[in-house]
Amino acid sequence: MKRIYLFVITVLLFTFSLNAQEKNHDHKDQKMEKHSIVREGEIDLMAIDKNKDGKVFQDPMDWNVISDEAGRCPLCEMKLKEVTLEEAKANLLKHGHKVKVHHMEMKGEMKKMDDKKHDMKKMDHKEHKKKEKKTASADIWNTHCPVMGGEVDPTVQTVKYKSKTIAFCCPGCEDKLKADPEKYLSSLDENGIKIEK
Repeated sequence: MKRIYLFVITVLLFTFSLNAQEKNHDHKDQKMEKHSIVREGEIDLMAIDKNKDGKVFQDPMDWNVISDEAGRCPLCEMKLKEVTLEEAKANLLKHGHKVKVHHMEMKGEMKKMDDKKHDMKKMDHKEHKKKEKKTASADIWNTHCPVMGGEVDPTVQTVKYKSKTIAFCCPGCEDKLKADPEKYLSSLDENGIKIEK
């Protein structure tokens, strides 16, 4: 009787131990899967775009966090923003990451450059200067992001506040400013320049 009792306890302990190991293994797999969207080294955007729609989801703060599906960054929990492959590439290069260039992509870039040169030759010099001034975002009031402190990115959405156009360094900052504008604008002087503390 004692042997049967001892055998049953041994079998139960063994089964419990196996279940615990499986759960731990599953948890490690989930963790690895979550961090697989954190890209290192040369980033191949074409390979990440599995559904070939020309778009990916990128973290607007940790630029090397990229997925083909909507989700959140495993590092900062920020919602990933849907961007075109060209936008993702520009963001990565701007922030010092390496991007794999494909042969077809190079052909397209060369054609774009040739087209641009051709257009520039056609354009009158004065007309070109006027266009340059308009795109310089002269109506943006500040030079530094009131939320994060970095230099403003004129491609990021702006916010109008007290007749001033406020620009930001990255997407997401505008929501923080809208929530408490006085708190964040106090980091800038009357000319929109960052106050050094």
